[in-house]
Amino acid sequence: MEVPVRISRCKNASFISLGLVQNICSPGAKIPQALENIAKKENVFRRMVSAFSSFHLVISTVVVILLSILVSGASKAVAGGQLGDTVVIKINNFPDAPLGIRCFSDRGADEGSRSVAPAAAYEFSFQSSDRVPARVYKCRFQWRSNVHDYIVYYQPRETCVECSWFVTAEGPCHGEVFSGDVKCHKWSETLMDGASQ
Repeated sequence: MEVPVRISRCKNASFISLGLVQNICSPGAKIPQALENIAKKENVFRRMVSAFSSFHLVISTVVVILLSILVSGASKAVAGGQLGDTVVIKINNFPDAPLGIRCFSDRGADEGSRSVAPAAAYEFSFQSSDRVPARVYKCRFQWRSNVHDYIVYYQPRETCVECSWFVTAEGPCHGEVFSGDVKCHKWSETLMDGASQ
């Protein structure tokens, strides 16, 4: 950037630009050379300020984005993932007979009756919610002369978004078969604080 300067006299004249002071009338100084040096220094200074401002803007933007993500994540965190996540309940049949399943929620959702062949699976999904009371899904399992009701999803208890249940004659098992993290329960067990099956 060229700095326009008009000099009418050269007696003790100084040029001040962005805090840089240069005497452009010193003995033997060439005025155009002195102005060119000042302009170069000023351009370097401006580039440094611009680079620092750009760097500061980028860092500030990154910090704001990270804080936004953390705050929004913390406000939505619930057991079983995030509020509004799609929760998938998968029920696997291990008895050696067809398994009748009917699942329904405390909010009136009825998944209907299904018949699941041995070694087959049935699944349904829904959106998690922050409504009170907590979301609960109960299923009725029937095979041969056996009939059992069991709560397969209780939002405060769950830590899963894909919840797998394995039905056995002794009771349902909950967890991941491949990771070995499976917990089996008796049909009579209650898995909700203060609630009965």
